[in-house]
Amino acid sequence: MPKRTGDYHSWLLKQLTDPREAVHYLNAALEDSPQMFLKALRNIAEAHRMVKVAEKAGVARESLYRTLSEDGNPRLNTLNAVLEVVGLRMTVEQISQHSATSTESSGLAVGENQPSQQPSHANLGLPKKSTGLAKLMMSTGQPEFLGPFSMQVTEVILARIILFAEVRLLNSSGLSLQPIHSGLLERYKFLIYPTAPSEFDFTKGVRYSDGKFLFDGREIGVALTIFTDGWVVETLVSTEASEAFWNDVADWVTTIGFISAKELVTSKVYESQVVAHSNLELGTRFGEIQPLVKLIAELSGNPTEQMSGFYIGGDGARLSTFTFERRTGVPFSENKYFSRAALPTAKHMRVLSEIEKILTH
Repeated sequence: MPKRTGDYHSWLLKQLTDPREAVHYLNAALEDSPQMFLKALRNIAEAHRMVKVAEKAGVARESLYRTLSEDGNPRLNTLNAVLEVVGLRMTVEQISQHSATSTESSGLAVGENQPSQQPSHANLGLPKKSTGLAKLMMSTGQPEFLGPFSMQVTEVILARIILFAEVRLLNSSGLSLQPIHSGLLERYKFLIYPTAPSEFDFTKGVRYSDGKFLFDGREIGVALTIFTDGWVVETLVSTEASEAFWNDVADWVTTIGFISAKELVTSKVYESQVVAHSNLELGTRFGEIQPLVKLIAELSGNPTEQMSGFYIGGDGARLSTFTFERRTGVPFSENKYFSRAALPTAKHMRVLSEIEKILTH
């Protein structure tokens, strides 16, 4: 399996052009949650080129991106139209009358759009808990499945790089900055950018966001903020993608007469934030702390109190280097965790993988 984030996503999209794999993938997502189903369908639409899918389904591309998001609430006719474009369709099945452990199909399912057969969980031979590709991440741009036990990264919330430098040295010749501003808009198609003179305050940060950048063969969203003492670059894919975007900006700036921004960078800080799904029970893995948890539950009057996470940080540091905790505002039963690391995304994934190994032994 591909190891790099971009390689994985490219590989995943290639697999999802196969209707049989897409069926497994969508049905596994549907068993997880409606939100996961929409993310999975978004990946499949992306595999078939989002622009073409939107056009054939009669939906604006921007609207389709919003619809196929975790907060999306698509109409039934929109879902049917998108599924039809990618060669699939939805079917309704009778709920199994057998025990809850039965592997027979139930409820709603997705199958190939072939009139000659009735696609369903049952005749596709899918068990209740699907395996293979269907157990990989149901989200865009994520790394590979982390381990054999349970953990899946379902969303990258932030992949940020902070690059410290004396930005004024970029323009030691006193050139007009207009080519940088207009060039950024033309090259990366930013939808949000400064317009009023008061917004060009580099002490507060001049921000360009909702731009586009081609990374590993697909367009990803990018953001760039310029300060007097450095740059901040962000994507929702990986710090590898953020670094590729930054390198492109730095190389391009030299082509319009400015010195190399890369040579000005004195240090870098990484930040990776992800959401993971895992059925790890932290409370049962740290038995020594259970008396304290029980005490807190008694004192708070809330019997549902559990150990919900942990932090790792350096001596005197203002922020932790690594956090792993249950996602706030989400019921424990949904098994969603938030993790932040002051590390590149690939290293963050390595730490999560090690957590899984340690806590499952």
